Amino acid sequence: RDTANEEVYNRGFAVNTLFPLNNVGVVTSRDGLVIDSDKEVLLSRIKHFADPTKSDGEVRTFFFGEKGRGSYLAGDNRDWKMADAKATIASIDHSQYVKPISYRPFDTRYIYYHSAMIDFGREKVMRHFIEGDNVGIVVGRQCVSDWRYVFVTNKICEFNLTGTAGRFGSGYVFPLYLYDAQDGKSRRPNLDMEIVGQIAEKIGLQFEEEKSGNIEAFCPMDLLDYIYGILHSPSYREQFKEFLKVDFPRIPYPTDANEFRRVAEIGGELRRVHLMEASLPLVTEFNIKGTPIVEAIKVTDGNDDSLCKVGINDKQYFDNVPRVAWEFYIGGYQPAQKWLKDRKGMKLEWDDVIHYQRIISALCKTNELMIKLDD
Repeated sequence: RDTANEEVYNRGFAVNTLFPLNNVGVVTSRDGLVIDSDKEVLLSRIKHFADPTKSDGEVRTFFFGEKGRGSYLAGDNRDWKMADAKATIASIDHSQYVKPISYRPFDTRYIYYHSAMIDFGREKVMRHFIEGDNVGIVVGRQCVSDWRYVFVTNKICEFNLTGTAGRFGSGYVFPLYLYDAQDGKSRRPNLDMEIVGQIAEKIGLQFEEEKSGNIEAFCPMDLLDYIYGILHSPSYREQFKEFLKVDFPRIPYPTDANEFRRVAEIGGELRRVHLMEASLPLVTEFNIKGTPIVEAIKVTDGNDDSLCKVGINDKQYFDNVPRVAWEFYIGGYQPAQKWLKDRKGMKLEWDDVIHYQRIISALCKTNELMIKLDD
């Protein structure tokens, strides 16, 4: 172990200490039933599941088959019984429980978010993404490879959003704000104020709970952006790689206001890119003739060594795909590849084609901003 690096690393603050309320993402144990990319398809499936005119046996066979596991009926486990769940949701308005969920990087889907239908809803954390505008970082606690287990979300998220980082699972969710349980409107930062005070002292700026425009102050979002920038710095990941494999990341305190603002500015841009809030030019093309069904993904050479063609069937392909985007990792996934693989056998609508092109642009921009952080 590099003890000199360890001493420097340990001077920073741990993300799980700065954000006191945190937990891993949602675990449904039955994604195929309660999660879908199409909201109406999901609602139709839940209505079918809860239909009181259908017997428990009919519903069980339709959704789970006939073969159970061990002493459990098909679909059941120690904590979940299909018949009980079906009875619980039989007479409720299903639409109010359908929520968007960050399922994988750049892949938002819908979840039937009812406690009777999922095993671990992490409600104490996730409600703060439902009750009001929020943002949170998702960070791996340990990793078994190069450290890259960080992403951002503005909605509830699934356990494997960034892929498996190590024996402690995928990633922990750290919401920036906590909403009052009584009125559901007022909010406060999910921050350890002692650490915030130390940062304020080091950079010579006042802390404010909501951004006012005061140039002599910083707000919770500025702090999140600073952390997000640090965690995307290639030199940070390399210098402290052996310590990042052990526990939650520790973040170096900024030395002055200029450094804090420079890193936060780039971190903020990364956040907007990853939330698909940034307007980026499309760098890829798609020959739209025919029906775009994802059948077999095939990668061939492009116009030069830096580009490739990504075919989705025998005739159709995305052209001018930068290889840096095609091979780019976020957590345990290569999003440009995973997004297409998860849609094998599906027809891409025009909005899907545009969304995939935006993913490629976002990955290119991420690479560019990471280089800028080290520069």
